[in-house]
Amino acid sequence: MTGPPRWHKVWHWVPVALSVAAVFTVIPIRSRLPVTWDNIQFTLALEHYDVVLHQPHPPGYFLFVMLGRLLRPLFADPYQALVVVAIVAGSLAVVLTYYAGAVMFNRWVGVIAALLLLTAPSAWSMRSTGLTYSFGALFSALVGVLSWRTVNERSFPWWPSAIAIGVAAGFRQTDALFLMPLWLWSLHKRDWRTFAGSLAVFGMTILAWAVPMLQASGGYAVYKQASNLLTHNWVLANSLFQLGWWQGIASQWGRLYQYCAEAGLPAIVVAAALAVLLLSRKQTWRSPRVHFFALWISPALLFYDLPGGRNGNPAPVRQ
Repeated sequence: MTGPPRWHKVWHWVPVALSVAAVFTVIPIRSRLPVTWDNIQFTLALEHYDVVLHQPHPPGYFLFVMLGRLLRPLFADPYQALVVVAIVAGSLAVVLTYYAGAVMFNRWVGVIAALLLLTAPSAWSMRSTGLTYSFGALFSALVGVLSWRTVNERSFPWWPSAIAIGVAAGFRQTDALFLMPLWLWSLHKRDWRTFAGSLAVFGMTILAWAVPMLQASGGYAVYKQASNLLTHNWVLANSLFQLGWWQGIASQWGRLYQYCAEAGLPAIVVAAALAVLLLSRKQTWRSPRVHFFALWISPALLFYDLPGGRNGNPAPVRQ
């Protein structure tokens, strides 16, 4: 009995190679100084967490700040602790994107998907700054992989996806909301006990970071007031409901074109053409993969590109 061909062993090194490439390609261009106002807010939060002072701004990004605090003693400049956190999260996102492609299709699809994320200018930029967007890519891939296995492998445990989406909310609450439809749908083949258990684990995971976050913010009432002020003065003020639908949608799609151009317009055009070709076939709409991907990406696309408002930071659209 012979073992597998030697070249099969190469696949074991692919995640390692991708993670090393993701780290070392971004180190030379990493941000030495804060490049946005959010960077400054996050850096100040390392010393004193207070959402009322926008250190950081609501909804708080509690686990991101706490992870930065954990690494803070290793650096003379506190901002560099956040940059390292973003670099590590970005490299893990590349690796998990490879696993997502490999699990859902095959290893070559995983490699191509990971290389696209690795070389995308926008994702490259987000890995080099001390912001939370790399965690958006990381948890999107992680929840995607876990949800796929939950819905397609009866023996796969249900609790990892519940914990993953709960932790994702501690880094970026909005991304957890976008991933919620996919996660809930992944449980539709399980019995009601599993569904209830998943919600319970998710809730406990949320409480594990939300309670200390509210305590650090001065209590729920103070946190709610700070969040309401930001929602009223920024989110709603820049929404399509306030700006007018046609004007707002035209402006939003203009921004989307700009961001896509920066992220690699030729590749996006080719991908869009292939998507149109595939979706024009009737059998495509019956594919479980199409349903899965629709639930995976449509919530964020609909929010950022239609009624969600004008997105001042292109990172979520780009990634």
